[in-house]
Formats: sequence, C-alpha cells, structure tokens
Amino acid sequence: MSKKWLLPGGLSAFLSVTLLFFGITHGSSSYSPDNSSGVDIEKAERYDAGLKAIRALLEEFGEDGENINFPDDYGDKYFDEEGYLYILTTQENLDDISFLSDNPLIKDCVIYKYAPRSYNELKRLQDFLGIYMSNFNISTIGTMPSQNVIEVGLLDLQDKEAVLDLLRNKYEGFDESMVTFVQKDKMVLI
Repeated sequence: MSKKWLLPGGLSAFLSVTLLFFGITHGSSSYSPDNSSGVDIEKAERYDAGLKAIRALLEEFGEDGENINFPDDYGDKYFDEEGYLYILTTQENLDDISFLSDNPLIKDCVIYKYAPRSYNELKRLQDFLGIYMSNFNISTIGTMPSQNVIEVGLLDLQDKEAVLDLLRNKYEGFDESMVTFVQKDKMVLI
C-alpha cells in the first residue's frame, strides 16, 4: 500500500509550479545534486542544527517570549565561519556547567568553550554604558560573543579615555579587557 501525502491546496500548487519550472530550466525532470550553486551543504546543515540547538537551549533557560533567565555561567553563543555553534561558559570543567543538556538537539552539535565573563556580566556593563551614551558620543554598544567583550562604537576615538575613566571609577569590578573600542561614522538609533 502506498502512502499519500496531503498538502494544503496552495502549497501543493506552489510545489507543482516549482517542480515544473525546475524541470524546464534544467532540461529534464530528474535532479542530481551537484552543488553547482556553490552552497556548502554541510555548513548549512551545521548552521541549521545550531539554530535548533539555540531554540532548545532558550526553552531550557525558561524563555517566555520576552524574558530569558540566563544562568550565571552562560557566556553567550556564536557561529564560526564553518557554521559550528559555540556556547561560551565561565566553567573551565565541562562537568561543572549548570546548563549542560542531555537534549540531543543541543548536545550533538554544540562546542563548549571557556570564557572569562558571563553573558549576564557583559549585559550589565552594556546597560551601564547605555546610560552614558550621549555624554561620550557613543554610537553603538554591543556584545561581541566570539571575543567575550563589549564593543563600544565611538564617533570620536578621543573619547575612549573618558569612557575608560568612567568605567574605572563608577563600574564595580571593571577590567579593561571587558571592552573594545571602534570608530563609527554616525549615531545609530534603535
């Protein structure tokens, strides 16, 4: 007995037209994946698996659509140029990670990497700097997960020392390795 696939009418029509067009443009109705488009299929699959892992991890953190309760040893996440997902943690020993998961969506595609600062710590620093944006012509403030720092975009890099003085004097536990500065051409408003 053969299986039948039921698709909504619009989707069925779309697939039929797509397959017909594909057959016309490629001169036959058969398809052999030669990857002539230059897309790295393995990289795309790693990236897709990583996105699923991120969604699953956020659910485990208690993501409710607006708020996420990040564990104190969570450092952030990023994809490298090959599509591998890195999850940063302040724990040097894998067994000590509070959010280590048995979920196969997560454990099968994540590379854990040590980072000296937690996401929560960097987010507090980012929020603190946000209060002083206009005082120092700060254009942008954002986390740089792969470097585990806050990037501060300045309209004038001469303001860097003034921002560092503010942080040294008013932000408890500040370490200069927590921030990096870049020149920005214009103010970015979100």
